[in-house]
Amino acid sequence: MNPDIQKAVEAGKISKSVAGILEHFTSGACVLHKNWGFGQIANIDFLINQITIDFATKKAHSMQLQYAAESLQVVEREHILARIALDLPGVKKEAQHEAEAFVRSVLSSYSGKLTVDQLNRVLVPAVFNETDFKKWWDGAKKVLKKSGHFSLPTKKTEPIVYREEAVSRSSEHLEAFTSARQLKDQIAALERILRELEEFKDSTAQLQSIISVAEETARRNSKMATA
Repeated sequence: MNPDIQKAVEAGKISKSVAGILEHFTSGACVLHKNWGFGQIANIDFLINQITIDFATKKAHSMQLQYAAESLQVVEREHILARIALDLPGVKKEAQHEAEAFVRSVLSSYSGKLTVDQLNRVLVPAVFNETDFKKWWDGAKKVLKKSGHFSLPTKKTEPIVYREEAVSRSSEHLEAFTSARQLKDQIAALERILRELEEFKDSTAQLQSIISVAEETARRNSKMATA
């Protein structure tokens, strides 16, 4: 244990559990606060039991060590918020020219998944303004679809998810249909299949089972739900 931290524990200034957290608090380390966002540790003074952090909206902000340990999350410099703060031009360049790698790196900062709204909140207004984000996302989606490594949401509440194994769009559409339990979800899956028929290299063979199920479902529901 850091000698200064050990002394603070022995003096009763901090608990052992807090000491374990403070081991990761070093000068220049990147941290996140739920209200103030990204910050960098500027100084730690064990003599007066304080840590000084430079937040974007609160420069040289002082916090008691106990409170800092309880309210701050240490993040790697690869975290998207750290990258935005430390290298905004580089982030903007990657977003524009390497959309697939960029989205993957953003998702990795948030356990591999984010909704589009959450992605928007991360990137707007630092990387894009609202209008430019929408244009960028429309283009990025096309790149991500071709990749096969991303599960893209069909509903606003669903997340963008990165997957290690690539999955073809045709397989993804077929799975969406077969796993759908409600009629409206089956119809939505069929509509997506129709929009992206070019993704099916052998559409006759690939879609025959889907057509059979759809026809049977239509016959069954025509009596139960005419509309």
